[in-house]
Amino acid sequence: MKIKIEDNEPIPQDKKPEEAEKADIEPIEEPLESEESDAETANGIHSEYHVPDVKDVNVKHQLSGMYQNWFLDYASYVILERAVPHIEDGLKPVQRRILHAMKRIDDGRYNKVANIIGQTMQFHPHGDASIGDALVQLGQKDLLIDCQGNWGNILTGDGAAAPRYIEARLSKFALDVVFNAKTTEWKPSYDGRNKEPICLPVKFPLLLAQGVEGIAVGLSSKILPHNFNELISASIAYLQDEPFEIYPDFQTGGYIDISRYNDGERGGSVKVRAKISKLDSKTLVISEIPFGRTTSSIIESILKANEKGKIKIRKVDDNTAANVEILVHLAPGVSSDKTIDALYAFSDCEVSISPNCCVIRDEKPNFLNVSEILKTSTDNTKELLRQELEIHKAEILESLLFASLEKIFIEERIYKDKAFEESKDIEQAIKHVDKRLEPFKPSFIREITNEDILRLLEIKMGRILKFNTDKANDLITAMKAQIEEIDHHLAHIVNYTIEWFEGLKKKYGKNYPRRTEIRNFDTIVAAKVVEANEKLYINREDGFIGTSLKKDELICPCSTIDDVILFYKDGKLRVVKVSEKMFVGKNILYVNIFKKNDSRTIYNIVYRNGKEGASYIKRFAVNGINRDKEYDLTQGVLGSRIIYFSANPNGEAEVIKITLKPGSRIKKLQFEKDFSEIAIKGRQSMGNILSKNDIHKIALKQKGGSTLGGRKVWFDRDVFRLNYDGRGEYLGEFQSDENILVIKKNGVFFTTNFDLSNHYNDDVQIIEKFNPNKIWTAALYDADQQNYPYLKRFTLELNTKSQSFIGDNPETKLILLTDVYYPRFEVNFGGNDSFREKQIIDGDEFIGIKSFKAKGKRITTFQLDQINELEPLRFPEETEEDRNIPEPVEIEDEDNGKSSVDIVDEIVGQMKLFE
Repeated sequence: MKIKIEDNEPIPQDKKPEEAEKADIEPIEEPLESEESDAETANGIHSEYHVPDVKDVNVKHQLSGMYQNWFLDYASYVILERAVPHIEDGLKPVQRRILHAMKRIDDGRYNKVANIIGQTMQFHPHGDASIGDALVQLGQKDLLIDCQGNWGNILTGDGAAAPRYIEARLSKFALDVVFNAKTTEWKPSYDGRNKEPICLPVKFPLLLAQGVEGIAVGLSSKILPHNFNELISASIAYLQDEPFEIYPDFQTGGYIDISRYNDGERGGSVKVRAKISKLDSKTLVISEIPFGRTTSSIIESILKANEKGKIKIRKVDDNTAANVEILVHLAPGVSSDKTIDALYAFSDCEVSISPNCCVIRDEKPNFLNVSEILKTSTDNTKELLRQELEIHKAEILESLLFASLEKIFIEERIYKDKAFEESKDIEQAIKHVDKRLEPFKPSFIREITNEDILRLLEIKMGRILKFNTDKANDLITAMKAQIEEIDHHLAHIVNYTIEWFEGLKKKYGKNYPRRTEIRNFDTIVAAKVVEANEKLYINREDGFIGTSLKKDELICPCSTIDDVILFYKDGKLRVVKVSEKMFVGKNILYVNIFKKNDSRTIYNIVYRNGKEGASYIKRFAVNGINRDKEYDLTQGVLGSRIIYFSANPNGEAEVIKITLKPGSRIKKLQFEKDFSEIAIKGRQSMGNILSKNDIHKIALKQKGGSTLGGRKVWFDRDVFRLNYDGRGEYLGEFQSDENILVIKKNGVFFTTNFDLSNHYNDDVQIIEKFNPNKIWTAALYDADQQNYPYLKRFTLELNTKSQSFIGDNPETKLILLTDVYYPRFEVNFGGNDSFREKQIIDGDEFIGIKSFKAKGKRITTFQLDQINELEPLRFPEETEEDRNIPEPVEIEDEDNGKSSVDIVDEIVGQMKLFE
């Protein structure tokens, strides 16, 4: 529909969309645009419309032309006036107006939120709902607003009570930092009846402390909150020209990985995790949640992951009140460590957040980083403090000027002059006073005006009679001292700003400890932690595999995201995705779950090259491989076939017995081959020739051990996880039956296997390969024995359950722990016994080796200062440890005792008349 614009001036920005729609427009009787378009389309002609000149009032404008011209105005309005914060005070317009309205009605008492909303609507004409929501969000940040009543819960996501029920007032921090009418620049409100601040004079990096999130037209802003004390420390470091780094800190706590934070700039990201601990082997406790999530959303994501089979849990209980407490009850037989990883991988217990640091600067949106914002805020704080000092100095100078005038006026008794008393009017009196002040004018800071003299004339007689010259001189001296102090601060404005920040930190810093713990996260591979809640079946006859073939042969448990590796009798290899039912072909030799990048699983095969070729032997691992692509393990000759196959999860190498087919030139029909003699190469390698003669059969002669050696294990204290990649402390080379000993700082110990899914807390003091024969020596304050120091020597036992070698009393404290065989200790006395000489104790002579549950032997009854471990004077004799090499497992040989003639007769089917 075509419309005619009567007034060519654009609709003002402060008009709402509904006001724009009500603009004075006159409809023109023209065909509907859709009718024209249909006609043009029918004739095969495209529209040749071009946006006309908007300055030509005689031109009729299409709606698209209006949209093109007004859209930028609308987008600019949303960006500048609604969604994006200003860099100077870190506030959106609605937040700024709320704080301004609260300051106007502030009397130290709480005000109903409904009243605050009403006051704010004088400056923010966008409805009470948006103001109420913004006010609740400000209150929940626990920085600028002192709340009373039910303001909702950021942990559970519960909303606040109605505005008529809850109250608020400005916090002391806000009153100290945010407001100063003398340094505020003002502008008229939307209706011109009031004035509002363009920016509040905030003397603190408020934007980084609170964080912000806003969506505008064509861009968005997401700045994460940071720690109060760390921001002040960074501002001080910047003022001192020192480097600084700041990282996010959330009210909801949890863990954060800042390795890719990129200073909060676009393109960076952080990972945030919930804090999950083990209540017992069947229950997990979520005590802190990621930023931006609630307990309800966390539980919903956990239940959804359980429904999809990613994890296996029995139920979830939400006991959240003042603190988060979500209990995750595990299903029987489920690993708690594996479930923790699965919760991070498949639920909202781990989220990735991408900051987008967009702010308004110079009336335009700018994409910055948090360091630039902090520097700008710190410079702005320094400038505001300078302005405040100059304003204060000017006020003191004015007071000093008037105090000097008053002193002269009274001491010189100008008010008693005959000419002054006989003055006909006020102007004549002012002239007289001005004339009398002439000798003193060179000492004044500025010219004396009529207004100054009028103030003198307004002095009451009672004040003149009570005037005290000494007090006046003291007052003038004090004001001059204040001016000197202000001049000193102005000359050293950087130091003054640092002192300002230090005062803020001392006054309010204790209320804002860091809640989110900074950690490096290890990458969780979903395929390794997903719950194997399905079962893989195979129908060899028809060539199908899948999880729905429940009547066919069971292969192994699996999950829905697993891959399956298939070996065929003709030497082909494939990897496919687990599905309900899939045709994979017949002649399947081996099928199992495929673990990507698994270099420990070694496949031993013997294959015949072609129908009549030689037989080859090879060992290989399957690492990089494409799904659904067919690979050939042989040399590709037609008729090739695998005649022996074994899959070995730890690189085992067995001994096989080969029986050849009889031939005229064959002297030895049977021989043995040890796979450990064959080097492990790639799957595409040819292998070594095993025999050029036809092989009748191959049998397993003897099972062998791993040729890869034990598994080398490291412990990374950055993430408190084990790894096989050489990161962190080397724990040793582990065989399958060996364990890890973990000793905590509180004297609790337990043993674990060396699985990568194991979780360890950050209170680990010692972690090493478990040795049941190692002697430990501990010194402790025994709370059950009047906190006297005790010494004990003991061995630890293999037990996955946590036990304490210092006792069950939580008040008992561990002093030191050592594994030196012959330890020596230096005992220093303190307090009233500090005069006593040091005592040297030989641990082996002092006490014998007992159970870790034994009390031990008291060291002294005197007051103790400290116990130090000394270098040992003797060492145990070195003995070669017995090596636990597993004995080879012999396999029963069905050909044992048979002669070559018997074997040939068996192969050719020759029957015998007599045994």
